[in-house]
Amino acid sequence: MRSYHVEGHTYAPVGKVEGLTVEWDQDKAVHAFAKVAAVCNQSRLDTDGHGRYTRVGEPTEAAMRVLAEKLGCPDFNLNDRCLQAAKRARKDAMAFSDYWKAGIKKLAVLEFTRDRKSMSVLCKEEAQQSTSLFVKGAPEGIVQRCSHIMLPDGKAEPITDAAKKAIQEQILGMARSALRTLALAVRTDLSGLHLHYYDGPAHAGHEQLTDPATYASIEQDLTFIGLVGIIDPPRPECKQAIEECRIAGISVIMITGDNQRSEEHTSE
Repeated sequence: MRSYHVEGHTYAPVGKVEGLTVEWDQDKAVHAFAKVAAVCNQSRLDTDGHGRYTRVGEPTEAAMRVLAEKLGCPDFNLNDRCLQAAKRARKDAMAFSDYWKAGIKKLAVLEFTRDRKSMSVLCKEEAQQSTSLFVKGAPEGIVQRCSHIMLPDGKAEPITDAAKKAIQEQILGMARSALRTLALAVRTDLSGLHLHYYDGPAHAGHEQLTDPATYASIEQDLTFIGLVGIIDPPRPECKQAIEECRIAGISVIMITGDNQRSEEHTSE
C-alpha cells in the first residue's frame, strides 16, 4: 500500500499530491482511481472566475471531486492549462472530472443505504459495449465484497488475506488520525446479474436496479482500487463553544457515524 498526502483544505482544486508523479500510460491504478472518484459522484464544483470555489452536493463527495481535480489526467494540454492553476475559467471548474466522464453514459445510480454504507453507478463506456459498476463507500464493507485487488499497472489479481490485512491496517491508521475514510472499487463483470449489456428499463435485469434490497448483491465480486482519508476539521468557533460547555459542566461527545476507531478518537 502506497500513501500520499494531499495538500489543500478548501474546495479549490489547488494542492499537490505529495510524492506522486503519475505516468498515465503506466499507472493504470491511478487512472482507475481518478475515474471512479469523478464518475461515482453526484456533486459539482463551481467558480465565480475569481478563484472562489463552491460546491453543490454533499461535502464528502465534493472533497472527492476536488481530489480528482488535483490528480489531473493523461491529456497534456489540459494538465498544462488547469492542473494546480490558481485560477480557472468557469467552464474549467471541473475540467478533469469532465475529462473522465467523457464518453461514459451513466445508466443507473444505486443510491447510498445505511445497511451497506455504499453507493455506486452503472456505466457504459463508448469504447466498450459492456457495462461497469463504479463503487465507493465505507471501507470495511467494500473490502468484504472485494474478490480482487488492482495492481499499479491496472491488472487485477485475486485478493489475498495478506492484502486484506494491509488494507485494514491502512483503514485503522486513517481512523486513528480522525480521517473520514472511503474505499473505491469497480466491478467489470456483470454477466452473472444479466446486467452486462444493460441498456435501459426494458432490459431483463432492470428490476434489480429499482430495489435497494438488491444493491448489496450487485456490489459483489468487486476489484479494490484504493482508499481516501478526508480530514473534517472543526470550525474556528467550536473551540469557544466547547469551552463554554465545559465551564457549564456539559460534556461534549461527537458522534460521527463513521469508522468506529474514528469515533473512539473523537470522543476521548
